[in-house]
Amino acid sequence: MRLAIYQEISSVKESGTSAVAALEVGPTTLTRSTETSVIVSNKQTVVISGLMQEREEELRNEIEQLEQKRGEVAEALADMRAKFG
Repeated sequence: MRLAIYQEISSVKESGTSAVAALEVGPTTLTRSTETSVIVSNKQTVVISGLMQEREEELRNEIEQLEQKRGEVAEALADMRAKFG
């Protein structure tokens, strides 16, 4: 039996604030893939490795967004206290 195995990981790259990022048009897609072919006899076991990806950048981005929202809420509360005492 011949097995053809294809695996792909795709993600959209977060745009930065650098001068290069300002020149980008549309989102940038990051893609990694692997392709493997194996031939095995009946009842044989096949073990292959796969692609792994950590998503630390998403968590950092979400934390930054929450901190920004917290700052906006704090400013709004300060404005309300100033207006209404």
